[in-house]
Amino acid sequence: MGTRSAVVLDGTVREYDAITAGNPPVPYFSANGQRCGYSIRDGKNKHIVIDGEKGPAYDLTGTGPVFSNDGRHVAYAGYRNDTAYAVIDGIEHGGWTGIEDMVFSEDGTRYAYVAKRNYDSYLITEVEELGPFKHVWNPSFSPDGSRLSYLVHEDSLVHAIVDSVKSPGYADVGPVLFSPDN
Repeated sequence: MGTRSAVVLDGTVREYDAITAGNPPVPYFSANGQRCGYSIRDGKNKHIVIDGEKGPAYDLTGTGPVFSNDGRHVAYAGYRNDTAYAVIDGIEHGGWTGIEDMVFSEDGTRYAYVAKRNYDSYLITEVEELGPFKHVWNPSFSPDGSRLSYLVHEDSLVHAIVDSVKSPGYADVGPVLFSPDN
């Protein structure tokens, strides 16, 4: 029969073949502590479980779950038939070969993630697809969510992009930080 894994949350025991994310595998909580998510394997399928509800079946689960600060929104990555999907609030956005760096704005009204299609990288937001780039990483929002920054690698140089304005290229660039008043 094999060994099963269990998550006990608020006194409720949920058993699965395995809890698969993290080392050791642990649940993730929203910042307000009201929501919980984790990655599991049941049989051949992988799932993300949010608030005790098992999501769609995937061959592999990736980034996430990531919660907005207020816990109202959740994002994660799932892979099915060699296609990556960003799942945001239960809706699949896909057609990619990889998903990473999923983030929400502080108020949860905006999101961004890095998507890969073969050898190209894109920055995806709730309203647009930016790219292609050789590589893109570290998306972040200003505290009020009005500004977006990320880093890109092009022509052997690293550029910071803030509000769609690309900096000159450098050998290396640290993460973009916004002040509390933006």
